[in-house]
Amino acid sequence: MRSGNTLSRKLMESISGVSTGSNYSIIPSINFALTVQGFKGENHFDNKVWILKTHFPYVYPFCSIMSASRAFLLVRNPLDIIVSQFMMASTITHSRTCTNDFTAEFAEDWDWLVKSQATLWN
Repeated sequence: MRSGNTLSRKLMESISGVSTGSNYSIIPSINFALTVQGFKGENHFDNKVWILKTHFPYVYPFCSIMSASRAFLLVRNPLDIIVSQFMMASTITHSRTCTNDFTAEFAEDWDWLVKSQATLWN
């Protein structure tokens, strides 16, 4: 997560004109926001899309099960991802950031996220 797959999807769609999809429901507001921002394939994981976003093997309760024969793998430094994950959770967007010192203001939440993400990445 937070490795750049939304940006990659946007670039691929802009270059090719073909929609990309995801196996996530548009029910959570952050996924619905991607639909509003022009990702017409959001929540499509069929022949309507040519590339499918997933966070497999990390599975959310609102994900659909899918399989694939090929994959792009985007990897980002986990230390950068933890900060990005906090920004996304704090702003409930893919693109905004906190401008204050969130590590001090939200110290308890920040500590919890760092520990849980470190365990996940380990």
